[in-house]
Amino acid sequence: TGSEIEDIINGILVMDPGNGYPFDSRPIIYNATFKNKTVQSSISKSSGDTYGGILLELGTQLSSEVFYNSQGNLTFIPTSETTSDGDKPLLCYVTAEKGDFDSLSFDLDFSSIVNKVIVTGSSNSSSSVVYRATAVNDDPKSPLCHQRIGYHMGSVINDPNITSNSLAKERADYELRKVLMMKSSVSFNVAFNPLLTVNNLVSVTDSFFGMTSKRYLIQSVSCSLDYSGTMSLSLTSLDNIPFITR
Repeated sequence: TGSEIEDIINGILVMDPGNGYPFDSRPIIYNATFKNKTVQSSISKSSGDTYGGILLELGTQLSSEVFYNSQGNLTFIPTSETTSDGDKPLLCYVTAEKGDFDSLSFDLDFSSIVNKVIVTGSSNSSSSVVYRATAVNDDPKSPLCHQRIGYHMGSVINDPNITSNSLAKERADYELRKVLMMKSSVSFNVAFNPLLTVNNLVSVTDSFFGMTSKRYLIQSVSCSLDYSGTMSLSLTSLDNIPFITR
């Protein structure tokens, strides 16, 4: 504890796994708001665990999302940026009547829908109060809000790396957003467009389904190694995500 998190991350990445080369020599993308942040609670691992697990726990202490971007850089960004879906760029407009997409399909896993998440962290050393937060989908526009289908709660998330109520709240919002995206999605094929990237928005119009300039968040992008010139998008509706700017 007290060590700078950025130094620990870089120290792990330059370790030699046995072949004379570092794990990862590419520079990390480390949000400026994390500069000089230090480890708040000790991290212990057992035999068989991974360095990746340590990196994820450091990300939790930063309240950040940890992932490799499309250029292969390990990236740390605040979860508050990840969940600010209403502020993300709208990359393009697609319309069914113009033939902009095909093979439209919907997937809703109603049997395992979650619209309430509880997160608990470590306890305050002076008062023994456990840091805790709850995130609930209470957006009336969402078909999965608790006013429509009641509370559907997932497993309580216990993480000792959470050392304040604000960190617990950010984690709860992030986990609720993630599970809502996983359980409800739309997919279709579009012409290949290298500008379409994950965590950005697409406007979809399809009169048959009553969608008029409906905004969707891109969850995943995949392409086949052939000459079809198409790509498949998996998206989730912003109506299922209660954290957009109203």
